[in-house]
Amino acid sequence: MNSSNVSKELLKEQIQKSEDKVFTGKLKRALVFKNLHQGFLLLAVASLIFNTLYYFL
Repeated sequence: MNSSNVSKELLKEQIQKSEDKVFTGKLKRALVFKNLHQGFLLLAVASLIFNTLYYFL
């Protein structure tokens, strides 16, 4: 089984090791999207909590 979920640490490590500019750019883009995804997930959870509290109060 192959997982497409790669850790941030591994991405950062490969960015530092790689000398290929195109590959490094793609890794940086993947890291940005991974951070955005995590941020939006946190906002979604926070929104769910606040909306639930607002509904019941």
